[in-house]
Amino acid sequence: MIQGRSDGYMFDAGIWQMLRRCLLIGTAQSTYYAGKQELTNDFATVLNQAIAENPRRVADEILYASDGRAINNSAPILALVLLSMGETPEAKRAFMEIFPQVIRTGSHFYEWLNYTKSMRGFGKVIREAGRNWLGKEDVKGLAYQLLKYQQRSGFSHRDALRLFHVKPQTEDHQLLYNWVVKGWQELPSQIPSSALAQIWWYEWLKRNPSETHEAIQKGRLTHEMAAPVGKMDKQAWQLLFQEMPIGAMLRNLGSLTEIGVLRSDEPTNLDRIEAVLNNPEHLRKGRIHPIDALKALKTYQSGGALGRSKKTWQPVARIVDILEKTVELSFYVVEPTNKVFMHAVDVSGSMSSPVADMGLTCCEVATTMALVTAKAEKNYAIRGFSTQFIDLAITAKDTFSTAVRKASNLNFGGTDASVAYDWMIKNKFKADVVCFWTDSESWAGRKHPSQALAEYRQKVNPNIKAVYVTLTPYRITLVDPKDPMSWTGHEEMVYSVAFSPDGKTLASGSKDKKVKLWSLDLSKELYELSGHTDDVLCVAFSRNGQLLASGGAGNDKSIKLWHLSNQKILTLTGHSDWFGGIHSIAFSADSKILASGSNDKTIKLWDVNTGKQIRTINAHSECIYSVAFSPDGKILASASQDKIVKLWQVDSAREIATYTVCDNAVYSVSFNPNFKILASGNSDKTISLIPYSS
Repeated sequence: MIQGRSDGYMFDAGIWQMLRRCLLIGTAQSTYYAGKQELTNDFATVLNQAIAENPRRVADEILYASDGRAINNSAPILALVLLSMGETPEAKRAFMEIFPQVIRTGSHFYEWLNYTKSMRGFGKVIREAGRNWLGKEDVKGLAYQLLKYQQRSGFSHRDALRLFHVKPQTEDHQLLYNWVVKGWQELPSQIPSSALAQIWWYEWLKRNPSETHEAIQKGRLTHEMAAPVGKMDKQAWQLLFQEMPIGAMLRNLGSLTEIGVLRSDEPTNLDRIEAVLNNPEHLRKGRIHPIDALKALKTYQSGGALGRSKKTWQPVARIVDILEKTVELSFYVVEPTNKVFMHAVDVSGSMSSPVADMGLTCCEVATTMALVTAKAEKNYAIRGFSTQFIDLAITAKDTFSTAVRKASNLNFGGTDASVAYDWMIKNKFKADVVCFWTDSESWAGRKHPSQALAEYRQKVNPNIKAVYVTLTPYRITLVDPKDPMSWTGHEEMVYSVAFSPDGKTLASGSKDKKVKLWSLDLSKELYELSGHTDDVLCVAFSRNGQLLASGGAGNDKSIKLWHLSNQKILTLTGHSDWFGGIHSIAFSADSKILASGSNDKTIKLWDVNTGKQIRTINAHSECIYSVAFSPDGKILASASQDKIVKLWQVDSAREIATYTVCDNAVYSVSFNPNFKILASGNSDKTISLIPYSS
């Protein structure tokens, strides 16, 4: 155990868990127990240790956080700079690979420049990354970023071009760079290129500020482009609102209300707000973090009393209702488990401190997250702990606003997480899961939470699962790493699992882009295998147990062959479809051939030793969900969305049988090891047993 900042003793979460917390939460805001400088120094120390140990894994963690999971992109950008300072070639390669996926906007680019200037300077790898970003093929997209964000963090777009000496690749690049460096003394009589259309309208508006409405409508200018040079009246904001991206809409609800664009008697505009903010797909594509949604709700409800805006407004009741739903949808709540949950929300004094730079306290965030989970489950209780375990009177029928208010009014006292178990023992409350929402600084009381958990398991429920959600970027946890019931490996849903041939190891592939290996004897995680850039849809062990294969989803569409003895990786690429990736993989009986089925409707056979394709089979008319080898390795079966199961001769790729087994997709196939029978799992809730011959 290690001593926390509150002088209590907790378990060491390790460098990788702390790294993820820092990336997701950030260290720009002081907590109750630590200043922001101390937190940032700890972040840098842990990050440098992780880079020295495994730079590829650090890159994966940065990507994981930057992809809409972090509260904002500042911590991932800071980590990206430190990754570029890694001493090994592998660290430099990892930096270059993930740079365009982390630095997506002009704002990100200038923030990265600022950190880079402060921490390391502009060496070879930095200049290459900067030139690539400013020389990207999508000139129209680049022009949009350079116009929208003309300067940030002490840098302008002119500074960036001069710093990186970017050479234009096309005529459109040349025109864009000329505008950045010299501007337009005279407005061209015609738009010089479709890629520069927004820039032309921006320059036209500078010369005709009274024609703001026309410039917004025809030039599709954003408020960042139009506001500095145009005359912004209600009609101008109405035009902007009609095309406003979801992030800008969420940030400008107060301004739009003050101006009069959003009113209770203007249902058309309110309908648009609802259609955008209550659409899960819009929230996902816009990378709207749940905390952004909660912050928007709290700020809008305040009428301008909170936040940085100096404007004031009278909140529209329907918009408050829409934002309540937005908060719930932004968590992407999954199907209920139908387990009994006890939510223990930390309401001690330390939870009144803010989380990052968002205007929300730890207690407010904890209560919101607990309520989201409760809304997905029928069987739950929500109580608050400090040195007592009290009823917060929060139910699934509460709005987020009322729930936050109930919990926030009770922030007081020391922190003793063990009181939750004491109460459940006394009241014989049989929970399947107890979920603590806390800063993990449990220091009061006479026993450690891990001791109280052991007592609860002995007296009430031996199978209870304890989950501790930490809201601060500390390196402590209340989870005992030796607790066999506390496997907390994956951060997202698990798509696939597979046992090793000897039955001692379990592999899992997850939406968090990770593959993990678990020891059943030791009841703990053995390894985390990083390398995929999208969800891991399938995993499979070779028959000899020496190899593990994994298949990535559409943004990855690669197969990884992991040599388990030395953890070397062989990457197999060839499947083409962006949307589906690799749905199924299977090893032949002799472990020499790997088969893969994909959304691109093909089966590919691979030489395991070389990683080269043996052949491609144009197998089905729809996505292939499952492939399997016969016990003797001579026949391959495939199942598809096209309702069909097919058998193939492996050595010749000849189709030898076709079976239409249902009226919709066939999701899985498996050979009986002892009899010549093939089974298929079908979308119509049936299983088909199919006799076959060699």
